[in-house]
Amino acid sequence: MTLTTLSVPAVDPRLATPWLGLAYSVQMLVGILAAVADAHFFAEREAARCN
Repeated sequence: MTLTTLSVPAVDPRLATPWLGLAYSVQMLVGILAAVADAHFFAEREAARCN
């Protein structure tokens, strides 16, 4: 038995790490929040303009 058989198998380097997945999720949530805030702002502005 050699040392290589006792080691943990290598992880595919093309897969995202959990931290990258978390960062991507946070970026998507912030983007959605910004889009919703913008839509709300423009709807309020349009309603004020029409009155």
